[in-house]
Order: sequence, then C-alpha cells, then structure tokens
Amino acid sequence: MWPGIAWRGLLIKCLSGVGWWSVSWEFRLVVIGVNIAMAKADEFREMSDEQIQLTLKEMQENLFRLRFQAETERLDAPSELRKSRRDVARLKTVVRERELSELNSDQKKT
Repeated sequence: MWPGIAWRGLLIKCLSGVGWWSVSWEFRLVVIGVNIAMAKADEFREMSDEQIQLTLKEMQENLFRLRFQAETERLDAPSELRKSRRDVARLKTVVRERELSELNSDQKKT
C-alpha cells in the first residue's frame, strides 16, 4: 500500500487497507489538497482592502519571477508556478466578490 502519490498537483492517498488495487477507483483515492485552497480564500476574505492590494502585488511579482525562472530553466519546482497562478486568481476572485457586493449594496440603497 502506498502512503500517497502526487497526481496533477494534488496529493492523493490510498484508502484501502487491503491494497491499492483492491477497491474501485472512486473509493481508492481521497484528494487532500482541496481544503487548503478554501482556507486561503477564507483568509483572503478576512483581509482589509489595503492588505489585499499589497498581497496581490507581491503575488504577481512572485509569479513574474517564477515565469522568468521557468523560461531560463532555473525553476526547481514547476508546480510552484501553478500554485502561484491559482493564488493570484483566488485573490482576484475575492476582490471581484467585494466589488459586486458594493454594487449590490449601492443598488439597494437607490
């Protein structure tokens, strides 16, 4: 039995006590990385607007550095590029949620 493997950037763990191939595909695997992303989104929602803008700027600069390293073949972990890109998208989503909630509150007032 394997303790876990990486598949498409997600950590996957074997659930079967008998062996890896003894149960069907759906019951064999459990994805462990999903709750981490939700915790980050919740953390972003708790930040102030200034903190979000500063964090977004830092993340975009980090993403630029990672892209530059990937092009010059100096990137140690290619998965960091995907993680960084998704973090930027997650943060931009929180910013957009706030914009829409402000628009909805303005429309309700008028």
